[in-house]
Amino acid sequence: MSDKDRRIRTLIVDDAPLMRKVISRALQTTALFDVVATVTNGSEAVESAQRLKPELVIMDLDMPELNGISATHAIKNAPHPPRVVILTLHADEEHRRASLAAGADAFCDKLDFHDAFLPAVLRLFET
Repeated sequence: MSDKDRRIRTLIVDDAPLMRKVISRALQTTALFDVVATVTNGSEAVESAQRLKPELVIMDLDMPELNGISATHAIKNAPHPPRVVILTLHADEEHRRASLAAGADAFCDKLDFHDAFLPAVLRLFET
């Protein structure tokens, strides 16, 4: 596979089945992404990121077991961390600051999903 055909290995983390499906479908609108796994909580996210070595993690904030901020912090503190995009309904300034402080590369409001999500993700991988 040439570099031009390379796809971005992506992990989707959200406790809502419908949201995981929506994110997957949005990423499939371009040939750039390969969804390697979808998981339902922050603990699974940390374990999956270590095991699967994705290049991109799409992370919800409000999840059982381990929230998205704690999971992002753990993932970003590992060697060679992936890019992390927070995608949440808690899009206030406090959550934005906490997410970026934890190491998130981008922060998107689920209410702006159709307009803002894919452009934000694509900007992270521009060369």
